[in-house]
Amino acid sequence: MSTMNPKGTMDYGFLLDLFEAAVARRNYLQDVQGAQNKATMVPGTRVRICGTIKPKYLLGIPGTVLPRMANRRGDIMVELDYRAGRYSKVLSIPASCLEMI
Repeated sequence: MSTMNPKGTMDYGFLLDLFEAAVARRNYLQDVQGAQNKATMVPGTRVRICGTIKPKYLLGIPGTVLPRMANRRGDIMVELDYRAGRYSKVLSIPASCLEMI
């Protein structure tokens, strides 16, 4: 969908507004999911990595939530069931990238 401006050329400016709205909604939904996960996931909770995590080969790996360590960055500490790539078994994962099993 496009409109003609007075010069007779196509104006796609509204597409930028639509794109910005979609990105803002995605960010909002990730923030909501992260807040819910932080409130409900306690040490011992079984979780699976999902969402927009990078690198993608971490997707689907199950693990267990650990108590937060003071010297580690991130939202939720997770001990993975097996080592993935160059990462250790204990990772700090953004809360919006986890789902309960």
